[in-house]
Amino acid sequence: MSTNSDGSLNPAIGGPMGGRRRLTGVRALMVLVACCGAILWAWRHLAENSDPGLVEARSFQERSIGMIRSGKPAERVTGIQQLERLHTGVVPVSIPPLVEALEDSNAEVRIAAAGALSWICFGESGSCSGGEVWQAAATALIRSLKDRDPAVRVAATKALASIGTSLANSDSGGETETIRASAAALIQCLNDPAPGVRSAAAIGLVDLASPGIAAPPIDRATVMDALVELLGDRDAGVRLSAIKSMISLPWGSAPPSALAEALEDESAENRAAVVIGLTPFRIGLDPWVPILLRLAEHDPDSNVRVQCLRTLSFTFKPPAVTSAVVPVLIASLRSMDATVRSQAASILSAFSTDAVAAVPDLLRVLNEPHDAKVVLFGGGPGSAEPAFEAARALGRIAPGTAKAKEAVAALIEFARSGPPRRHGWAAYALSEFGTAAEEAVPTLVKLVNDHPLDDRFNREASVVLALTKIAPGTPSAGQAVAALLPGLQSKASVSQIRALDALGRFGPSAAEAVPRIRALKDDPDSRVRDAAAKALTAIENEQAP
Repeated sequence: MSTNSDGSLNPAIGGPMGGRRRLTGVRALMVLVACCGAILWAWRHLAENSDPGLVEARSFQERSIGMIRSGKPAERVTGIQQLERLHTGVVPVSIPPLVEALEDSNAEVRIAAAGALSWICFGESGSCSGGEVWQAAATALIRSLKDRDPAVRVAATKALASIGTSLANSDSGGETETIRASAAALIQCLNDPAPGVRSAAAIGLVDLASPGIAAPPIDRATVMDALVELLGDRDAGVRLSAIKSMISLPWGSAPPSALAEALEDESAENRAAVVIGLTPFRIGLDPWVPILLRLAEHDPDSNVRVQCLRTLSFTFKPPAVTSAVVPVLIASLRSMDATVRSQAASILSAFSTDAVAAVPDLLRVLNEPHDAKVVLFGGGPGSAEPAFEAARALGRIAPGTAKAKEAVAALIEFARSGPPRRHGWAAYALSEFGTAAEEAVPTLVKLVNDHPLDDRFNREASVVLALTKIAPGTPSAGQAVAALLPGLQSKASVSQIRALDALGRFGPSAAEAVPRIRALKDDPDSRVRDAAAKALTAIENEQAP
């Protein structure tokens, strides 16, 4: 309380009236806060109930939960299945009744409940960090892992792995103990007497140890050790799950070496799974080359042999393999199996001059007699006759080396002999030598001249390519141009276009073709007209001073 200058009391300051005014201000503030809260609640209630879809979903949810409490197992299962279909906005309310259903007396209901929890969590796109409801679900599923029914344990294992992985991905930090408990429970499931449970646990553990999880609840090395142990499981299906789990994630830069043990599995399906599983790896495949080549020749199952060849074809290229495997591949060129020889030659071609030591053996394969009875698997490199793949490999490896002249001579002879199919392979290989293969021009010209006018350029595209890469700028250029000229009168426009493109590459050396090319500038086919214009530009511009 204060006083005026004359000593009298000032009731406006510090007196009873001032206290009342402060009290009135606090009350007003409380009333204002309460009003704002009420307004906010009313707005939220109005917003939620103004969404017809959400209102319908809640009504459907209530009916479904009511069915879960029905006395009929079939209705309880139906109610559970209906809850699976609800969208995110009402999910948290669905979880507690599903957790309760895990204790149902009927096994089908318990299975459905576990499956619904897994599916709903999946539908939440990995964000099922809804706090206590999902932690309670995980805890209940851990209890279900001791269920007397194996099918229930399988469903619970899958659901626990799904929820545990989603919680680990949520980064909320509040579910650490639940996540760790889930991982420990899945490890224990690897010893379950039911093969289905062991398989589900193997797959679930890999998800929990994923590199995508910043702080995985279980050490990845521990998971890998557990999976390696499962490779010796008595059940083939469990071993297959372990195999798929080991190769499903990038555990390192190279495939796990322990997978080699699975290539001795008594199950052909499992052996094939290992081979197929090597496909995503892009480095560290050197140790697998001799293994797959051996299986490609000797595995008792034809599917495994084919998978070995396909994987070798599409995956075993640098940098997945290095030149360190060249000696192994050279040895495989001496295999009794034509498919293995073909595959070895195909892989060798990728190493260019680093594989020059293979040239003598490739020349030997090149000279193999044609065997029409040889049947090779279809699709991809390495699916041609060994001699054909040897020709291609020589074209990639020998140019620019001391073996070049010997290789050119062998390829010329290869083009002269055997079935017509050899022509394209030989020509393609010779084209890689450039002008160093000029001695091949007469043979290539003969290949062009020996075929009917209308189809020779379609069938001998590689021969035309070889002439354009070998003859220009050499004394043989005129001979090559003369062989290409008839193609301008072909009835097939594709042959005309190919001939025009080839002649343009000879520049002034193709001057004698100019009158015939000019005549094609008025061809009804616009593609032929365009090719003729380009050819004339290439030839005449180089002729100009």
